[in-house]
Amino acid sequence: METEALANGDAVPTVHPPNPPARLNDHLAESLRLEHQLMRVPFEHLKKSMRTSNRTVEKEMNAVMSGVAEAAQKDMSKEEAVQHLNSLVSRLQGLKRKLDESNKSEQLQVQRCRARLDHLTVLRAENQQEWNNIRVNRILVDYMLRLSYYDTAMKLAENSAIQDLVDVNVFMDAKKVVECLQNRDCAPALAWCAENKSKLKKVKALFDAKQWDNLVQQFKEEFCKLYGMTVEPLLNIYLQAGLSALKTQYPFNLYNASLYIFHQILL
Repeated sequence: METEALANGDAVPTVHPPNPPARLNDHLAESLRLEHQLMRVPFEHLKKSMRTSNRTVEKEMNAVMSGVAEAAQKDMSKEEAVQHLNSLVSRLQGLKRKLDESNKSEQLQVQRCRARLDHLTVLRAENQQEWNNIRVNRILVDYMLRLSYYDTAMKLAENSAIQDLVDVNVFMDAKKVVECLQNRDCAPALAWCAENKSKLKKVKALFDAKQWDNLVQQFKEEFCKLYGMTVEPLLNIYLQAGLSALKTQYPFNLYNASLYIFHQILL
């Protein structure tokens, strides 16, 4: 132990400050940097739900207040006044039901945000393999959802107990629009555009009646951008990053490359 001499000649041990806590190594830190989409999607979904609720409240309350003002100006009989007020009460009750449903949806998104934040904060060197196993399952679910293998994706999410870490519900919303477009029906897609017009920069460019085959892909791209998701499946992104990191002179067979990279992820 090091010592220091005082003015009177006595020696005392030197006290060193404790070492700062060890940070995640570069590999772990890089893993976290790739998880932007994981937090962005439920947050965007929550914001959308809250905007919808606010618009609904504003619309219904304006209608009720207009109804009250109209009743005050008209010369109504007792029966007419009671009937009019009952209709306004029914409208407010309908608003309450809508807000209750919206609140459940918002609470679900808050739960998912919390679950995903907890998932990111538990990443440590000692549990990296388990964490990466979950990541692989998440990537596979994302890939299957984008390729419309919805049932398989839901079964994998359920069997892996990662329902709060994947975006099945978001893709199921897109599924309804995609199926209608494939059946040459653009009404749901136009309704979706109208609902999200404040966040879509080029709504008119999204639909071209002469190119039905392109509509589905264009919708999927806009849908992903709206929720802050990558346009490319996460599986493709990780594979490309892994292949670039290999820096090999010879082209890999894609299947063998996939196995190799997933093996590296699980290390």
